[in-house]
Formats: sequence, C-alpha cells, structure tokens
Amino acid sequence: MKSIAVYLLIVSLFGGAPRQTPTESASLVRPPKIKPRPKPEPTEGERATAPARAGAAHKPAAGTGKPALTYGEMRARVATARRVLRARATSPQTAAFAFYEPSKSELHYVSLPKSLLSQRDAEATLTTAAGASVSLRVARANGVNTTVTAMLNSRRPLIPLLLKYPLSAVNDEQEVVYYTPAHPALNTAAIAQRGKKYLANLLADAAGSLREKGFDIPASIVKEAHVLCLIEHLDPSRLHRESLESLVQEVYVLLACNEGDTFLLAGSRAGAFGLVQMIAKTYHGLRRLHPRAGLLPDFVGGMRNHANALEAMLLYLQHTWGELSRNSDMRAALDEGLLTRSELLAAGYNSNPYKLPGYLRRGGRDWRTLLPAETQNYLKLRKSIDRSLRDGRS
Repeated sequence: MKSIAVYLLIVSLFGGAPRQTPTESASLVRPPKIKPRPKPEPTEGERATAPARAGAAHKPAAGTGKPALTYGEMRARVATARRVLRARATSPQTAAFAFYEPSKSELHYVSLPKSLLSQRDAEATLTTAAGASVSLRVARANGVNTTVTAMLNSRRPLIPLLLKYPLSAVNDEQEVVYYTPAHPALNTAAIAQRGKKYLANLLADAAGSLREKGFDIPASIVKEAHVLCLIEHLDPSRLHRESLESLVQEVYVLLACNEGDTFLLAGSRAGAFGLVQMIAKTYHGLRRLHPRAGLLPDFVGGMRNHANALEAMLLYLQHTWGELSRNSDMRAALDEGLLTRSELLAAGYNSNPYKLPGYLRRGGRDWRTLLPAETQNYLKLRKSIDRSLRDGRS
C-alpha cells in the first residue's frame, strides 16, 4: 500500500502541462482595449534609449556624457519615488509612473489609466505634477513589467523608474504593487551584477535552510536552479532581434531593481507562478512529500516569497534527480552520454520528467525530437545560457 501511495503522490507531483513564457499580468483585471495608433518612426530620444549591448557598463545619458544611473543612485531614486507615489491618491483603475530625467537628474510623476499599459504601441500625452508634458508609448505590454518610452516636452528622454499599479481588490482589500519595469537605460552590467548576486545569495541561503532541516542539496543542483530561474523569464520571441546575453542581463537587472518583488505576478497560461514558475499541483505535492521542509501552505504566498519558492525548486530538482538517476534506462543513457544531468533536470522541470525514460528508449540519440516543442526550445536555451555563463558573457 505504501508503494501505491508513493506512486500516486509522484504522479501528482509531476503532472501538468508544459509551461509557457510567463507574463506579469497574473491576477489583474482585464482592462478595456485601447486602439493602438500606427507605429511611428523612432524619435531621436527613442533611438538614444535603444537596447544596450550586453555587458555594457553604465550607458551615458543623452547629452550628459555621464552614466544615467549607478546602482546606488538607482536605489536611492527608487526609494524617493516610492515615498512620493505612496502619498499620491490613485483610483483602482489608475496607475502612476515616476520618471527619471537623466539630463537634469530630476524625477517627474504622472498618472495614467491602467488600461493604457495593456496595449502595445498605445500612446498618450500626459501631464506631470509640475505641468510639463510627457509623451508616452507602450513598447511591450506586460502588466507591471510593461516597457515604455517617454519624452519630456517632446525632446528630453525619460527613464521609467517606478510604477505604482493597483491590483483588483480581494475581499474589499486593495493591493498596490510598486515595480521598476525593464528599460534599456537600466540594462547595464553593473546593475545586472547586483541582481546576479541577489539570486546567488538567495539560492545559497535556501540550500542552507534545507540543510538545517535535513535535506542535503548539492552545489550542482543549486547551480542548475540558478540557470533555470533565468530561462523561466526569457522570452524566446525576442531572440531574433536581441542577444541572449542582453535578455539574461535584463532578468538580473529586474532582480536588482525589485529584489523580493521581482516576478511577484509572473504567471503562465498553464498556471505556473512567480520567480520559479511552479504550478500549484507540483507545489502541494512537494509539501506532502517533504513535510519537514516547512513550505508555506498557501501556493500564491509561497511563490511570492523568494526564499520559500527557491526551497521548493531545490527540493523538486533534488527529487527529480534522485528518482530518475535510479532508473536503469536513465543511468544507461547518462553513462553513454546520450544526455547530461543538466538536460535531465531542465527537461524534467519544464515538462513531465517521468516521460523521459520512454523518450530515451524509443528515440535513442534522437530522444530530444520526441519532447514537446516548448521543452526542445527550453533545452536549447539551457545550452546557450550555459555556454554564455561559461564564457563570462552573462
């Protein structure tokens, strides 16, 4: 009976469909559509804030000859913007931006309809608290992580530093999110390095916490979790026009700018959520399988809590390796070099790991062609990121 119970728990733990690239619009009320205007030719200011090369240091702000923002300056400006935006009254359907003007080192504040941030290429002319005009265009619509371009008085580029975004009320309680969205002017190597350190420290702490609870997580599993956290938040559709290094750097920059709030609303159509993009079925299966780990009982709260979410991820990867490395087909494939430990863990994280032995038996060296298309792309990204990290480009 015990073996049957374990089998049923494993099926529950690893069930579910492959996950799509997450968006940052989970739990938000779907706003009314705004008809996009025809896409204009890029202005001089927009060209000045075009995607930065991966690895570039602090990019000089237009016309100033000095870096737009260092990490310390960014954090200080965000703290100031947060205090000001907290004091500004907004309705449930109204968002607010704090923009930074590099040429004068000043902050500007505007309010705007939340619905504007749901439509790519939507445009608006807004007025700051001081009466100046801000021309805004949505470059990439993605909830709180929406990328916008903005110009002050039609000639001075602005950097979106902080977004105040009210969520839909739950039980008459209004939650407001404060988030620094992705923007090319913030995508610098120096800021990214802070985000990389943030994630590495969190993973080290999660492994240490689990060790104290009796779970020995090897360094190889911790390293794999770090890479998978990056892959979960890469948009493959952007790779045809942006480098992989730049996209990886953007993930690190978001972590540096938002720390514990990073990806707090990121969700996929398959129900994966948060930094580690785990589905509820898997999370609750882990809680039943490893009660000593003390994972938070609430799925959403557990995924929003980076420390808890990473402990769940490490437990999942460790369990996947422990189960599959005992399978005779998997051991033979590993010994013959048909797949690596990294491929096993990445494929098992993106899809059902218990189907892997069957793929290997039927496909042999061509087993990857039997994977779901999303998982095939996932493994390609995994290999590219590993090569990039090894070469020191990310």
